[in-house]
Amino acid sequence: MIKNKKVTAVCMIMAMLLLGGCSAKQEEEIMLPKIEHYSKNIFETCEVVKGDIVPVLEMNLIGEEYGTKSYFPKFDGMTITAVNVSVGDKVKKGDVLIEFDAGDMEEQLNQYNLQLEQDNILLEHYENLAKIDSANDYSDNIAALKEDIRICNLYIAELNEKLSYFVIKAEGEGTINYMYDMLTSEHDNMIMYSDSGAFAVDTSSLTVDSLLDLISVSYGTGIYTSEVFDDYNFNVGDKFTATYGVGEYPLEVIDVEKNGNKQIIKFKGCDENVNYSNRDKLNINIEKPALKNVVYIAEDYIFNVDDKDYVYVVGEDGYRELREIKIGITADGYVIIESGLEPGEKVTLK
Repeated sequence: MIKNKKVTAVCMIMAMLLLGGCSAKQEEEIMLPKIEHYSKNIFETCEVVKGDIVPVLEMNLIGEEYGTKSYFPKFDGMTITAVNVSVGDKVKKGDVLIEFDAGDMEEQLNQYNLQLEQDNILLEHYENLAKIDSANDYSDNIAALKEDIRICNLYIAELNEKLSYFVIKAEGEGTINYMYDMLTSEHDNMIMYSDSGAFAVDTSSLTVDSLLDLISVSYGTGIYTSEVFDDYNFNVGDKFTATYGVGEYPLEVIDVEKNGNKQIIKFKGCDENVNYSNRDKLNINIEKPALKNVVYIAEDYIFNVDDKDYVYVVGEDGYRELREIKIGITADGYVIIESGLEPGEKVTLK
């Protein structure tokens, strides 16, 4: 009887172990990760459109012979006596921009010029006498006057060269784009400060050093050139309005050079009241005739491989399809599609 009880107890323990294992297996199965069902990929797309589009020819114009010239005093310690321009003024070649104190050189020059004038009058007088008065010899007088005239001319040339150092002249037609602060009208009799206190500076007699950038002039011919690869029909005499920032610059076509689809167009400013010399670059946008009922997409969605053009077309199933297309002209950021796409289809970025 005791033996049977032992057997029964062992069977019960084994049964409990088997049931416990099944329970752990069921719990393990519940903890398995869930696998999500297939879902469509989401792409940023652009729809293929059919309609009218207005091409815009964008032109970048480059100014010819454009440059900026800065002017400095010739020597240290030069004293300014006159400032004849302001920032923004238009100047021509030879215009005197700034004058310096040249001491008594101007007076010396005047004296030599007066002497030269008198010598020339006397020379003419003696030469005339020599023609009508053969009894007297005027050759020594004539020779002395000629030598005096030669020496006067040498001194005059030397003084003129020296005086050229005491003026700053514009080297061409241009625009004043910079002036040393103390040369501008708002700084007349400027109050300056030093260790010893404040003192007034009279800018009408300002002493400056040779390393000081006094004034700058922007030079340009007012002629601009642009290269375009377009069939737009340019003709000499055509007029356009170019822009730079908020400024407007009327231009006229002065030359057209054609080479296949490439054109080199030259423009010249045609409004004397507009300042062209301080602009080295201008822009022109020309609206061309509208293209009617064409298929087009944004140009960013097209890529080129081995001289062939492709797009990724997104189907309803969410997959991308690589498709070769034929394209036409680009108009204002959009490309005309000649074949390969239909209106309503959607394309995505590469």
